Order: sequence, then C-alpha cells, then structure tokens
Amino acid sequence: ALQLLTVIVDSVRNEGDKWKRLSRQIVDVLLVHLQSHVAIGSSKNQTLLDLYSTQLTLFDVVSSVALRPIDPFVVAFRALANRNDINHHTINRWLMNINIILRCLVQNSTEDAILTRWNDALSSVNGTRNETFSAALLRILHDVVLRLLTNTRQLRGQIDMTLVFLTSDYLYLLMHIMENAKQFRTIIYDFRQLLIHDETDETVHRLDTFSYLTILSEYFKLLSSFYIPLLLQWTHILNMLDYIQEAWWSSMLSILIPSSLITHLSISGQLQSYCDLICRHELYVEHLTSIITHYQLLFFLFEQSDTCTYVHNLFGLIHRTSVASHLFVESIYTNWDNLLKRNKLLLSLKIFRTLEGIHLDETCLLLVLLIEQFLPLPYISVLRLAELIVLIVLKRC
Repeated sequence: ALQLLTVIVDSVRNEGDKWKRLSRQIVDVLLVHLQSHVAIGSSKNQTLLDLYSTQLTLFDVVSSVALRPIDPFVVAFRALANRNDINHHTINRWLMNINIILRCLVQNSTEDAILTRWNDALSSVNGTRNETFSAALLRILHDVVLRLLTNTRQLRGQIDMTLVFLTSDYLYLLMHIMENAKQFRTIIYDFRQLLIHDETDETVHRLDTFSYLTILSEYFKLLSSFYIPLLLQWTHILNMLDYIQEAWWSSMLSILIPSSLITHLSISGQLQSYCDLICRHELYVEHLTSIITHYQLLFFLFEQSDTCTYVHNLFGLIHRTSVASHLFVESIYTNWDNLLKRNKLLLSLKIFRTLEGIHLDETCLLLVLLIEQFLPLPYISVLRLAELIVLIVLKRC
C-alpha cells in the first residue's frame, strides 16, 4: 500500500495544489501511526527494513510544504522518546519510527524551530521527562545500544541485524547533525556538554548518575565482539566532537590483533579518525607518541600510507619537527622485525615513501636506518628507492 502511495504521490508532482494536498493528508496519517507500534501498509512477507525503506522513500516524494510546520513532528518525536514500554519485541519498530521522524526534522527544519517547538512541548505536556532535545538524543542512543547488547548476550552471540542496521542509521543521523555544525550549533554544544565533561563539574546537568561517555564507550567495545562497525561510528562521532583525551583514544584502539577482515577495517577506520583529530589539533606530544611507538598501530599507518589522506597528512605533521621525526625513525628501527613479519617487500616500500619528507636534522639517523635495515633486504627495488631517498634528502640539504 505504501509503495502504491509513493507512486501516486510521485505521479502528481507537476500538479502543485493536488500534490501538496495529498502530501499533507499522507503525512498526517503517517505521523499518527509512527507514534504507535501499529504497522501501516505492511504485508506478511515484508520485512521491517523493507517497510523502513518504503516509508523513507514516501517521505522523500511528498511535498516539502507537508513537512512544515514541524510542530507535529516534534510532538511525535517527543512522544516516542518518552515511551517507557519498549522491550525486545518492540524496540526495532520504535527505533525505526524514531529514525524516520528525526530524519524529517534535521533535513527540513532549522535548529531554532526545533528547539522552540521542543521547549513549547515541555511546558504544555505534564508527566513527561523534563529534558533538552540533545539529552533525548543521547538517552535514546544509550537505551538502544544497551538493549542491543543485552539481546545479543541473551541469544548467546546471535546479533539482531535489523536492530544493528537501525542503530547504525541513528548514529548516521547524529553524524549528519554534527557535520552541519553551523546549522545545529546549540544542539551539538548541549550534546557535547552532556556527553563529555569533567564528572566533578557541578555546573553541568547530569542525565544520570553515570558518565554517558564511559558507559557508551564500554557498550560499543563489548558489541565490537559481535559487530565492530558500530564502534567505528562511535569513534568517528567523538572525533567530530573534538574529543582529544589521549587515554580514551588509546583505550578504544587497544583491540587484540585483528583476526578477521572486518576487524582489520574497523581498526584502520578508527585510526583514520584519530589521525584526522591529531592533525586538526596538532597534538604532538602524547597523542602522536602513542601511535608511532606502538608497533601494531604503526603497522596500520604504513599499510594505509598511500591510500588514506588522513594518514598521509599525519606523516607530514610528523616531519614538521625534528623531535617527532626523530621519534618516528627511531620507532621504525626498534620495531623493524615486527613490522616486516608479513610481506617484507611491500611494507619496506611503504615505509620508504613515508621517509621522503623527513626533517633535515634527522638526515644522519635516516642514513643509519637505510644502511642497517633497508640495504640488507634482497630486493633491487628497495635498493633503487634507497638511492632515490638519499638523493632527495641531499637535494634538500
């Protein structure tokens, strides 16, 4: 039924008034159903994700006029956020409805309009949580991730991929808000204050007795045993929020040696976010040191040296100062055997390319590295590249 409605609405796009009128009627009906757990327009053979996709498509083809004013969307979102009867049977449909309404809000409205209507709803409705819009976003994330982790444990490691997909979509909506920092400045600031703050700071309103940053990070790390990409999204969100606590990043990257491709990709992705953060804030001391002195992370850096812009920029940052450049070369020398355990030729060539921009003060140390580590390798291509590196360095001198 929803697919048929989508076709009908799309077919009357050129008939302005008819399109707007039909769009308004459809949106009004959908909003009523989205606030309940009753499925609309679904068939027995249709999965929840199919229904989700169909509803998103329908909201895309309706007239933008039908998505304004946003009062009914804010009311619907608040009603869903305040439901206390969510369980493992209903959470998927609940989160699906949350995602649909939140998507409509952030794509078709301004921050001022959202917050104004949200505050109006706070004063007009009794018996509901007195929380900000950002607090509701954070609490929903906590409740969903906790439920996902609990369900997975109860099913002995069998993860609900429908809930995973919907959770991932919710995280992407949060990222969309953060990517549009100018448009959602207040929402992002409040979200950051609630998530990241000194726990002894009494001026910051606490949502609960625990730290959301600590507990959510722990949940995502536990979930990484079953599905790592959610952890990758979480670290990216912290990068977007400019969270620069080195201890936190080290704990998030302290994962065992990758045993699967998806684990490998996830650690690489987290490291890319960390490299971006380090370069953006020029975090030379603890942050840079923690990466280039850890042979596993160093290996990942070399592996992505010619494919990832963030990693490439990190090597440029390293060679801006003599101290960082010295530490980098020294770390290569110390961890040489561990770095070249797999595919010596490829890794040695990748390492070479990261040394081209070495700080001039470290030329002698570079020559020592070339003579003692690279030249004994039985590869003509390595010898030729070593010669090229020496010529480049001599020209710079």
